[in-house]
Amino acid sequence: MDLNYDIYEGQSQVVPDQVIVAYAEQYFADYVNTQVEVEGETYDFLPYLLSILDVESGKDLYTVSNVDANNDGIFEASFGLFQINWETESGTLSHASTILDKMIRDKVITQAEKTTYLNNISQLTTEQVQTIVQYLANIDVQFELAGQIYKNRKNRSTNNGDFEDWGARLSPTTAAQYDSNKATIDTIMAESPSERLKAKSQFTQTPVQFKQSLAEGPFDDPNATQAPTAGSQSGAIPVDEQIAWIYNNTVIPLFNPANGINDFQLQEFNNTYYQGNLDDNQLATLISTGVPPTNDLNVNAVIGQYSRLAGSSSYRNPFLMSSQLSEPTLANAILGEIYSLYKKSANANGMLDSDYLATAFLTPKIPNMLRGIQSYLDANGNILAGYTIRDVVKDVANLAARDWQFGALPDYANPDEQYDRNQLKNTATGLVTQLLLDDNPNFVNKVTADYVDYRIANPGAKVEFNSYVFNAIKNTGRYKMIYKNKPLGMTEQQYISNYTNATQMAAPSEQNELVTAQAAAGGTAETAQVAAMFGETGSRSNQFINSIEKSAESLAKLFRKA
Repeated sequence: MDLNYDIYEGQSQVVPDQVIVAYAEQYFADYVNTQVEVEGETYDFLPYLLSILDVESGKDLYTVSNVDANNDGIFEASFGLFQINWETESGTLSHASTILDKMIRDKVITQAEKTTYLNNISQLTTEQVQTIVQYLANIDVQFELAGQIYKNRKNRSTNNGDFEDWGARLSPTTAAQYDSNKATIDTIMAESPSERLKAKSQFTQTPVQFKQSLAEGPFDDPNATQAPTAGSQSGAIPVDEQIAWIYNNTVIPLFNPANGINDFQLQEFNNTYYQGNLDDNQLATLISTGVPPTNDLNVNAVIGQYSRLAGSSSYRNPFLMSSQLSEPTLANAILGEIYSLYKKSANANGMLDSDYLATAFLTPKIPNMLRGIQSYLDANGNILAGYTIRDVVKDVANLAARDWQFGALPDYANPDEQYDRNQLKNTATGLVTQLLLDDNPNFVNKVTADYVDYRIANPGAKVEFNSYVFNAIKNTGRYKMIYKNKPLGMTEQQYISNYTNATQMAAPSEQNELVTAQAAAGGTAETAQVAAMFGETGSRSNQFINSIEKSAESLAKLFRKA
């Protein structure tokens, strides 16, 4: 199974600092009164240990890391307070053998079972993973393993600093937490040792409670009952609907009414889908009605571009609510969420038509999934007590993914809980306005939603929002129009500034249009300045006219003297 969701089922148990110190005195006895060196700086051991745990796990026993920074479908598997590593992000087993030896010692598994357990997490059964996770949640096990790892590193001839096996050692947050934790340690160590031992003895762990998978049996049982659905329509989406979608989503957001039928986006639309055959009257009608004509339409171009741009195949998708023939049921909603996970997975792993891929893969499995969903429903069609939609989606989606070859499924969660969409939109708006010289809320909303989906699908991805938006901007027709003449080695800001500075005398309402036109044409600063001078609005244009009149008067006087 893959660790693409919270294996601890949402459970949490934060360990008090006093208890951590007591366990550290037992398992790090040789180091508690020493100092550590990190990046040339010296710290007391105990407060830095607390800082490490702050960053690694938040001092929570029930924490699992599922980092996949390489986006290759292989997750780092690290557990508990110290994030003890079963396997690295590259899939290399690191401490797995050591962990298994201790599980054998503690009679959790037998020696004969070790070979079956000594594999990547993705190759283990749900039961095996749960056994490992349950064992690693034990606080004594965590401290024993961490102490052993730390001691082994200290005894190596090559040692690049204390706590080298923990990524948090180099985190700025770790160092920032140190002073606060130093004060905490000073307070704790001022107490009698018996107080720490008392806190340790009174600390009681809550066992991990794994939810039972209810869908596994019915999923593969052809005789099991299927959850009811509304039924869905199928068949090709009419070409007039497709071209209308393309027009509304690629032309309208960037259309400049002031340019009328000569607008760049409109002309590109005409050339791409009508071979430039729409005349001026037809273009004017298109602008006024918003309804693209179907005559002279290149149907193949429409179908291909619709699938690529809409992220949706040109056939009705049975998983979308819009395809349902009647009021969608709870099962329809769950199927839709499962489909979205597969689409995000395919898209995040570079598939060009993620919608088609997800739809083609899942459609044959609809009966299986409906049987799995039904196992979570009571007689009234409601989800059983103790389970949530997230549980159902996670279970059924993972069962369907046995043959899925296009990346790990993302965790199903509410993205609004993880990302501040308003902040992201504000950032995107600033970049769009700066680079495209146009406020485009439709594009901003789309790129924000796409980024959130991308991060959910790739929780370990290192692509920042600004970089993501910038790449999206570079793929727009408006960007390609404005910067087609930008010299290599020059930034967008540098290129635009030539025209921005030259058009300062134009009215603010006209300046962006002037800059856009001059940049697209590859004009010089001088041509931009002339264009601004001949603008129709603002006092600066009048100033230019006045200067021309004064020059004429001077010339007239000169000629009269001659």
